[in-house]
Amino acid sequence: MSFLKTTEELVFLLKEILQDVPKALKGNKTAGQRIRLRTIAFCKVAKEWRKASLHQIKKKKSKKTAALRKKKPLL
Repeated sequence: MSFLKTTEELVFLLKEILQDVPKALKGNKTAGQRIRLRTIAFCKVAKEWRKASLHQIKKKKSKKTAALRKKKPLL
């Protein structure tokens, strides 16, 4: 899963969770159950997002080091 797609998935899940919070606070048991299930899914996607973000950083670093190697003169 790409970094951007994973980020969008996190945003979607968080919006879904936040919609059910007021219902759960009023005592709606099924809303509370939906929140618990979505937070499990949120945790899984958050782990994927963390991996994707690390991969994104590594990609940027490799491009920078490659550019620096080209600029350095050979002695």
